[in-house]
Amino acid sequence: MSFGTFFLAALAVTVILTPMFNAARGSILIPVLYHWQLNNPLWPESEQWVTFVLAMAAVVIVLLNRRAMLCRDGAVTEVAR
Repeated sequence: MSFGTFFLAALAVTVILTPMFNAARGSILIPVLYHWQLNNPLWPESEQWVTFVLAMAAVVIVLLNRRAMLCRDGAVTEVAR
């Protein structure tokens, strides 16, 4: 996998994980489970089509949630201790 493809996949995963993290109100359990399943050996992460699917999912998520994604209202901006 080239660096460009890897970077696009990492960016798409970040965009997908952000609303999951915010919806969980800062709990990292859901994002950790999602990230774990991406790193699972059963997931064919080296395939080019997986990067395309993740990128399209990220675009759809941003389009459907653009008000929530492009403002700080409802975003988790502090870490609770």
